[in-house]
Amino acid sequence: MVACFEVEQGRSRILEASWIVQNDQDSSAVAGHYARHQTWRKIGAHLKAALSGGSPSLLSRIPQGGITPDAHGNSGIRGVLSGTHALLSPAGGHECLAYSLELRMFWQGQELLMYRDAVTSGLRVSVPTGQELRIPAGRLRFSTVAPEIVDVDNLELEAYLDIVDPMRSTMPGGSPIRFNVVREEVLFAGDTVDVTGDFYLRANSSEFPSYRESPSTYLRCRGIAQLGRVG
Repeated sequence: MVACFEVEQGRSRILEASWIVQNDQDSSAVAGHYARHQTWRKIGAHLKAALSGGSPSLLSRIPQGGITPDAHGNSGIRGVLSGTHALLSPAGGHECLAYSLELRMFWQGQELLMYRDAVTSGLRVSVPTGQELRIPAGRLRFSTVAPEIVDVDNLELEAYLDIVDPMRSTMPGGSPIRFNVVREEVLFAGDTVDVTGDFYLRANSSEFPSYRESPSTYLRCRGIAQLGRVG
């Protein structure tokens, strides 16, 4: 090396060769970093979609059999209910997971809907695919026609209406909610139901797996879910 450096031409060739080797190494490092960056961007995009429910393709990867999207993007799930019976149905006085109450007026050969209420204290639906749909406490919609309650004048219903309209007993013309037909649907743990809604996957925040593992997921419904008893 010392002898070569004494000749300017040899020294130039060595410096040029060294620069080429170093430049190739730098280019390889940049290319590798770019490839890893693109890979992590794709992983991050999929993870963000899974957590926010923004990717229909993720839902479509769930094994079919219990989830069938319709033309409007909604899906239908059939499963078995579970949860705690924390509600008391207004007309029947049943401890339940959810209820639907309809007060109607039969007039001129038809039933006119005067009042409707449908809520749940929170329930879970076990899907045949192994997934679980969780519906938090709140409003529901019922797709089935509730059966008629024969005993219209009962203490449970009167107490419920006093909560809905505390002033009804003091109004000159009586309660504005007039009815002569009461319909009520009640759901219990173990019932089989069809649920329709816009479902998405959500990560289980109660789990803290290691960085190599992914948390388990469950299904949630955007907006208000619609339920209907089967059988």
